Amino acid sequence: MTARRFILIALCFGAVLLSVAQRTTRRTPRRTAVAQTVERVAAAPGDTITEPGADSVAVSGFEKPLRATRESMYVTNHSSRDITSLALEIEYLTTSGRQLHKREVDVTADIPAGETRMVEIASFDRQGLYHYRLTIPPKRAAQATPFDVRVKVKYITVTP
Repeated sequence: MTARRFILIALCFGAVLLSVAQRTTRRTPRRTAVAQTVERVAAAPGDTITEPGADSVAVSGFEKPLRATRESMYVTNHSSRDITSLALEIEYLTTSGRQLHKREVDVTADIPAGETRMVEIASFDRQGLYHYRLTIPPKRAAQATPFDVRVKVKYITVTP
């Protein structure tokens, strides 16, 4: 009787170990956001990457409060085709005009023709020391450095 009980317990324990065991290595390497965007564009038939016209895309309403980890803005599609993604060149400046940082960000956003959507991106300010000049900082902020921003749309991906 005890041998049967021991075998039964061992089998149950083995089954639990097999169900709990996790694979600790990744099967495929992670892809970057740029690689995913390029693959998505290549896989979607009929999509077109284009440089936007002067009046086809507008960016407004930038916001980044002090200590925020995300930045948000509104993108308005004035073109006649739907936008599926866009690349933004963002330049961060001090209030006196000196450059703090400059980067290019790829954003996936479904923006129908003639409509506006809010997009969010990770903030450039990892320490939480800066705030956008039009965003009011908290009253008890020990250090609150304002900055200005220039956003340029580098390219858009549109559907035909």
